[in-house]
Amino acid sequence: MAMHLNWMILGIAKSGSTYNHKLVWGQLSKSQTHNKPYNYYPRGRVEIYNGVAKIFLNGNINYEDVITFLKHEFNLTPHKGIKKVRIIEDNSFHYLCYLDAEKGWEPA
Repeated sequence: MAMHLNWMILGIAKSGSTYNHKLVWGQLSKSQTHNKPYNYYPRGRVEIYNGVAKIFLNGNINYEDVITFLKHEFNLTPHKGIKKVRIIEDNSFHYLCYLDAEKGWEPA
């Protein structure tokens, strides 16, 4: 399946229950978000711990070209201390997007 992707990488390392995608999305301009809700687009996250990078992503974007792009953007290389990259397709409710309407997605 070929699709054109426009990427917005939010390289923000935050933790805690009070900092989340929805809050960050609300700080972006409508020209950046195209006036869509925070859960509209397919999304994911990258976690790095003990030299292992985990890429969690919506199944609609689990393609080799996307993974290659993410590895490049996040510098997931042995030179940067990454020993292994794990790909985790996450189709849980948290990662649903407009492409997942049949799975119960609704705009936030």
